[in-house]
Amino acid sequence: MNFLYCFDENYNIQGYLSIYSLLENVDNKISIYIIHKDPKSFEKYKKKIVNHAKAGLIKIHKFEKNINFPNLEEAHVSEATYYRLFVTDHIAKDVGHLIYLDADTVVINKVSEDLNNMVEKLRKSNLTIAAKTEEELSVNTKRLNMKSNKYFNAGVMVIDYEKWIKDNLSKKLISRLKELESKILFWDQDVLNSFFDGVYLELDNVYNFKIDVDDMKQKTVEKEDAKIVHYVGKSKPWTVRGSVKANSKFYQNLYDQLFYLPFHISNNWKRQAYDDLISYSKSGVLKNLNNSFGFVISVIYFLLKKRAK
Repeated sequence: MNFLYCFDENYNIQGYLSIYSLLENVDNKISIYIIHKDPKSFEKYKKKIVNHAKAGLIKIHKFEKNINFPNLEEAHVSEATYYRLFVTDHIAKDVGHLIYLDADTVVINKVSEDLNNMVEKLRKSNLTIAAKTEEELSVNTKRLNMKSNKYFNAGVMVIDYEKWIKDNLSKKLISRLKELESKILFWDQDVLNSFFDGVYLELDNVYNFKIDVDDMKQKTVEKEDAKIVHYVGKSKPWTVRGSVKANSKFYQNLYDQLFYLPFHISNNWKRQAYDDLISYSKSGVLKNLNNSFGFVISVIYFLLKKRAK
């Protein structure tokens, strides 16, 4: 199987954790392609990945185009979310298929058999991609002037790359990006939905199981509920606010397994991280954590750490 990730230096740790979780849950060696803004910044994590028993080809491609992508100001995503639109500029044409995963996904159960079946099902169909429909986001179809009322989440996608190349989809998607520029709200996901307009194979919810750590109505997710969890929303499991939530466990437990610190903390604003730490200290939230001391040390480490230039 062939997997694709697109991220930049801001998501190096998240990307590494996602890839490691994937390697832990496949049956045979896989190929992993990464389109990255600064491949050198990911080199130390790549060295860890290549030694994994299930790691086959690991190839990082540098994204070098200088483009002003729309709607990124103050967004919780970076320009790397658009990189997959340019996949044919980076990935060889003989790959056959690609399974795209966002860097904020964590694979928590075995996936090989079902994903292989999905790749084969897609190959035999006249469809190019498989993705999960999001009913609550169907309102976006009107904004994008779509004929269909189906809108999918693009955090996990199975792609028939042969059809993608044959139909010259990267060129068509980039053209659609330019057409939609003023209407774009959800970045490349809007571009993809506008183009495919409901014509895709449905992906089971367990392969793109959304977790919003700020959603008070969402129940505690258990391991048997999903195969790939996808952390969505602005408050990610590595923020101070998100890391104390129960459903951050899949991400933070994996981080604890692979790093010296028990919690990964990375806030966009250090002042917010500090304020949240003080708030949780006063409210007693820290008392309910399994490792409150480790949490405090992790936050302090983040606060004292110099920002990467």
